[in-house]
Amino acid sequence: MSILRWQPHPYLNRFQDEINRVFEDFFPRMWEGREPFQAMWKPTVDVAETEDEITVEADIPGMNKDDIQVSPENNTLTIKN
Repeated sequence: MSILRWQPHPYLNRFQDEINRVFEDFFPRMWEGREPFQAMWKPTVDVAETEDEITVEADIPGMNKDDIQVSPENNTLTIKN
């Protein structure tokens, strides 16, 4: 007598396979031309605004303040090195 693997819900395996296929198809396209870490990394940022200035505090370990460029443009704050 052979041993059979018991599968209480065989359709769940098929569903899992379909979900895996969707993620495998989607995520490589998201990183085209970039490293995956660069595409996904978003630092913790606190922004405060007064009448005279905008203050940005970002959690960017290993970077010096002088190496970072912060630019507000069209209601978007861009931080890059």
